Amino acid sequence: MLPCNGVDVANSLLANLNHKPERWTVGPPFEKLDLRPGRIVGVASQPAAAKTTAAAQIATQLLQHQPDLRCVFACVDLRREELVQKIASRLAGVSVSAIMDGEMNDGEAQRATHALTNNQDVWSRIDFLSEPFTTEHLFARMQAVKAAFAVVDYVQEFDTSNDPKKQVADERMRIKKVLAELKRATHKGAGFLVISSITQQRSAKGNANYDQAELSLASFGGSSSIEYKTDDGYVLLRGENGTAKLHCVKKRHFVHGQADNHIRLRFKGDTQTFEAYEGDGFDFDFASGVEKKGGRK
Repeated sequence: MLPCNGVDVANSLLANLNHKPERWTVGPPFEKLDLRPGRIVGVASQPAAAKTTAAAQIATQLLQHQPDLRCVFACVDLRREELVQKIASRLAGVSVSAIMDGEMNDGEAQRATHALTNNQDVWSRIDFLSEPFTTEHLFARMQAVKAAFAVVDYVQEFDTSNDPKKQVADERMRIKKVLAELKRATHKGAGFLVISSITQQRSAKGNANYDQAELSLASFGGSSSIEYKTDDGYVLLRGENGTAKLHCVKKRHFVHGQADNHIRLRFKGDTQTFEAYEGDGFDFDFASGVEKKGGRK
């Protein structure tokens, strides 16, 4: 039982004062992400911004850096074969369309084969959740494969119960219950990367759109529970020429402020790869998504 009295909590902290908590290494370009047991990190973006691709890269890099970590990847919109094709594209440096369409030349096929066969240790520690997409099913699967980390992609499509009669029709209440269940799981040592849709904005003419200039923590779709239950929150912004940015909109335990936790990226769509932006730094014009050279680092 966890200590609940203030003295018990203080004594527990004293006993472990110099003990460093477990923190999972992600590696470049996502090393600023604070993924660890007991934390929920949320990432939101508009459709087709490659948030699932980013989640797949983050998950596989976590497994590569933590040889004992296991992951359950719960993706609602993509088949598991498509997810593995995306991951293999990055690992092999082969166009994802060539892999998906079976149009690789001999060299590309050899590299893809190498990526699939030489990463068996990673494949063996990632489990793809099938329907139903519920926290009940997710937690049962995590327990079965002894996974401490899971990707929920995406949270608006999740429910809590496998029983259709107990599922919630109202999206706001459903998301609230899902986040409450995820938060309870963090108290037992689980960590989550939660992918979210975003709420459309209205232009002056009343047209629905995804204006990047207006995206914020409040843009996480469906329920304010995502804003409150996540420890860290990011909005994935996409610009021109492959530029991208994980824009930090929440950092519960921040020391240096949110601006220092932005992650500047370049996305290579052909190989489904996010890399660190290399250059003199840039400012991101959120309205147009245009990279501005010579900006702040």
